Amino acid sequence: MTGPTDGHLSSTGQNSWPIANTTARCFQYRARLTTADTFATPALLNVSVKIIIPGSPDLSVKTISDQRGPRNVFTGLNVIIQNVNTAAPPTLSADVESPGSFFVDMCIYGPNASGAPPTLPLTPQNKQCGKLFSNIDKSALGPNTTYPVTIWYDTGTEQRVDLISKFQAPGTYTVYVAVDSFVEDATANPKGFVDEGDQGEGNNVSGPYTFDVQSIGYAVYLPHMRH
Repeated sequence: MTGPTDGHLSSTGQNSWPIANTTARCFQYRARLTTADTFATPALLNVSVKIIIPGSPDLSVKTISDQRGPRNVFTGLNVIIQNVNTAAPPTLSADVESPGSFFVDMCIYGPNASGAPPTLPLTPQNKQCGKLFSNIDKSALGPNTTYPVTIWYDTGTEQRVDLISKFQAPGTYTVYVAVDSFVEDATANPKGFVDEGDQGEGNNVSGPYTFDVQSIGYAVYLPHMRH
């Protein structure tokens, strides 16, 4: 502990001291309680060790691609998200701090229109360009894993829908996909529901993905699988 005059004296209130030997597997301490105040009794309330694990989750969109059937019929979108931390490794699981889930939102522009990507986080009062969303369990995104998003809900009605219902009219469409995108309270959760550190929050929104739809068909989706 550090104090005002001696490196071995503590100050009133909370004290902290960094541990230089991080390879230690046990901790030993000794407390000597003294005071010059005859009307007060010094007390040691508690001793705790805070362990900081290096690295963090880093959620992003790995790929977006359009599905095609015979005669170039549009049948849907493949959206693959990932948890891979290349900026400040190692990668930690998305549920390293707490269990729960996070949202993935899709912004859709078209037909024959384009627009700006969303600014996160989205909120009930400010859903911006979001048209579809999915709810993903954090445990599905372990370190260095990918996950296909195949179940979507309408942002307006919150009812499950077929993704291709948003691409009925022929033309050119542009979509953005945002990971850990929506929170109920932006003040309480400014970084979403998964804290990815200062370097990991900047890649939660994909770049624009633009494709043409001339006619639509339907594809069969397999159950969710972890990779």
